[in-house]
Amino acid sequence: MLVVRHGLTQWNTDQRWQGWADIPLSDTGRRQAEVAAKSLSTLLRGLHGDSYIRIASSDLKRAHATARAFADELGTGEVVRIEALRERNVGEWAGLTSREINLRWPGVLDRWRNGEHVPLPGGEDEAGFRERIFGALSHETRRAAESGTPSVLVSHGGAIRTIEALLEIEARHVANVGGRWFFWNGTSVVPGHEVDLLDDPAPLATRSATENGFSRGTRGGDGFEGHEQPAVTSL
Repeated sequence: MLVVRHGLTQWNTDQRWQGWADIPLSDTGRRQAEVAAKSLSTLLRGLHGDSYIRIASSDLKRAHATARAFADELGTGEVVRIEALRERNVGEWAGLTSREINLRWPGVLDRWRNGEHVPLPGGEDEAGFRERIFGALSHETRRAAESGTPSVLVSHGGAIRTIEALLEIEARHVANVGGRWFFWNGTSVVPGHEVDLLDDPAPLATRSATENGFSRGTRGGDGFEGHEQPAVTSL
């Protein structure tokens, strides 16, 4: 099971929190998805030959469009939409920058970034989000293992990092169309290595953010799945 973050959106570039806001890929994001699809095809055909590859995604446009590019390149046809793979619902913070959030809710964002389980105004609570996203991953990973069908899931940066946190993996940068392998060991999910589909789809090393002629979208401020920002948590 390979779990991948979607391509870039305009709100990523504008540093706006997205959550459940249904923002489409930007032109750059669409190019990222096309480049990643070719890399993914090379990777999976090398591993699995002409085996059928199941492609699924969050039902939000940015994830589904990325998955659609993958399916078209692989010739798999269908993209399965899974609502449970959505990013965290950030409620009233959607569409706002971190500066705007700090002005309207002073101190709340810093507390949340520091690990406090503070409620997001109108948003999804931490426990509910974790249960939803990890439950979806566990179900899909077990399904892939038991059916013998290789699978690719396209989800969101905050969702992938939450899964990693639950598996006690150190927090990291999740690039647009970057991701990680996960496996089912018979009783639970175990993590594999990271993959960067804008480059060599091997375990990640430190790479330039402007390779391939466009920025990959680095890990930015919480919630907007940021672009060219310092390495802090994002959704």
